[in-house]
Amino acid sequence: MKRWLGFGAVLAAAAVLLPMDLLAQGPGRAQGGRPQMMGNAALALANADALELDAEQIAALEKVRAAAREATADHRTRMQELRGSGNRDGMMEVMRELRSTLEPFDEQARGVLTQEQQKRLEELRPRRRRRPPGG
Repeated sequence: MKRWLGFGAVLAAAAVLLPMDLLAQGPGRAQGGRPQMMGNAALALANADALELDAEQIAALEKVRAAAREATADHRTRMQELRGSGNRDGMMEVMRELRSTLEPFDEQARGVLTQEQQKRLEELRPRRRRRPPGG
């Protein structure tokens, strides 16, 4: 019974803390159904129930996610501007910068999780589909 109460508290916290577009669209999808880049903190929070995160872990991951969003605000703005221009080279450069900026935040988020949760997180991570040559 105690375990179910704890699980319910985690679910309630996750529902309050997660942005509604993540809950509605599912992990890895932005509005409009486009794939989005999710760091470890966002992915873990989107899968809080599957990872069995406790309240302390949720709070710590929320702080990491907020710091990452703040650090990447300029990247997101630049990407939105480039998306309509068709400048693929510019978009690729912003994506490289974004990945580099997110690395320390991903490490921080990984440090919040147990080894078993880290393993499960990697299993939950959406895999990129490779495009066929010329496609």
